[in-house]
Order: sequence, then C-alpha cells, then structure tokens
Amino acid sequence: MTERVNKSKGLWVFFILAYAIMLLTWGTMAAFQIEGASANPDAPAPSPGALLLFAVGGFSPSIAGIIMTWRVEGRPGLKDLWSRATRFNLGWKWYLTVVLIPILAAGLSAVAYLFRGGAFVESPLLIQPLNLIGFTVLIFLGGPISEEFGWRGFALDRLLTRWNAMSASLILGVLWALWHLPLFFIPGTFQQQYGDPVPGFIVFAPGVIGRSVVYTWLHLGTRRSLWAAILYHAVSNYTISFLATLMSIGLVEHLLIECVYILIAAIIVISWQRDKPETRGLFSE
Repeated sequence: MTERVNKSKGLWVFFILAYAIMLLTWGTMAAFQIEGASANPDAPAPSPGALLLFAVGGFSPSIAGIIMTWRVEGRPGLKDLWSRATRFNLGWKWYLTVVLIPILAAGLSAVAYLFRGGAFVESPLLIQPLNLIGFTVLIFLGGPISEEFGWRGFALDRLLTRWNAMSASLILGVLWALWHLPLFFIPGTFQQQYGDPVPGFIVFAPGVIGRSVVYTWLHLGTRRSLWAAILYHAVSNYTISFLATLMSIGLVEHLLIECVYILIAAIIVISWQRDKPETRGLFSE
C-alpha cells in the first residue's frame, strides 16, 4: 500500500497547479472578454498580451506536469518523460488507429453537415500554403504539446496506481473537460463555435470524457508512449479545425463528433473485459 501511495505522490498538487495557472490566465480573459487565439487564419489576431495569456493558460497542464515530475522524480523523471515523448516506434497498427479515429469523427460530421444542406467553401489554408504551415504548427503546439506532458505525461500513471483504468479515465476526463470551460467564454476561441457556452459545454464535455478512455487505451497499448498521446491529440485537433475552415460547423455536427468518441470509448471498455496481457485487471484493483 505504501508503494502505491508513493507512486501517486504529487497527483493532486499537479491538478491544483494546472488549474491555478489556467484560472489566472484564461479566467482573466473570460472575465474581461479578452479576444483569444484561433486556428482560423481569417480570424483577427489577438494583441501580444492576450496571446501571452492565452498561451500560458493553454500550456498550464504541461507546465504543471514538468514541474511536478522534476519535484517528485528529479532528473531521472524528466529523462523518462522525454524518452516517452520521443518513442516513435509505435508500430503501423497504432499509427493507423491514431489517424483513423479522428478522421472517422470528422468525416461523419461532414456528412451530417452536407445532409443538412450545407456546402463546402474554399479553405484559406489551401489558398495560402504559408497559412497551412502556420496552422499545422499552431495545432501541434496548442493542445498536444501544451497539455499532454501533464495529462498523460504526469497524471495518468499516478491515477492508474490508485484506480483501475476505467475509473482513472473518468476522473481525468472530467477534470480535463472542466479545464476547457473558460474557453467557451473567451471571444474568438474554437469552443465558441459551439454557440451558447452552456449547451456547448454540455455537448463538449461527454466527448472529452470519451476521449480520455481512448487516450488511456493508447497509453496502455503503446507501453506508456507519450508520443502516441501527442500525435492522437494533434490529429484530432487538426481534422476538426481544418474541417471548420471548409464549413460552418453547428451544434449538430459537434454533437455527432462527440458521440463518435463516446461510442469508440464504449467499444474499448467492452474490449477491456477480455483477458489480454496489456489490459488484464483493468476493472479491478
């Protein structure tokens, strides 16, 4: 029991630190209605001060994760964190999985959009190649790099020492979803495309919890590869953000995307009941 508790050392301090940084930055932006950054190249650029606040808030999980890794495990922990983030040999099946799941979600959203009478427009990303390069860099930094060194780099392993995979996924998923809440009140963010903040967040949150189950499945299946989480986060954000430059996504399309992730999570949960070496005992202590 002592070993299990020690392995989870710093877990709740991590969450407090990540939320504190987020609230000081994004909370300020939401309270004073300061324009946030957007992946849409046609959106007006925020002021340098607003961009700094937005960036620090977005990096709060990774900042907290790196700080707590250093405080709890020292240099060996940081070395392990970096090793996991650069473990690129996932195997073609995991790479295919990482790419296909987000494409499936975005593709069904596009079908729903067309079925409702929508039409695609010419994306500014395809008109200006430089926009596409900047868009790609922004997507990779804002979410995958800025969050995953915290959520899956630090927190998930410690949650798994105290709870089974399902419980750990749900706890992390709820806290991860709530962390996004201020974005629904900051002008110009992607989350504002959901429309009214309250129903938008209600649609958004279950999908994030579903994604958390998928991330845990990837985490266990790839032997704790942080690169798998970073890449999956990047592809997920890229597909939906790129799609948003082609069409006006409504609440229905967002709801379908979140339902896809919930369905995939449900399939994973069912598969966890099988007696496989990498998933044995996931529902028990």
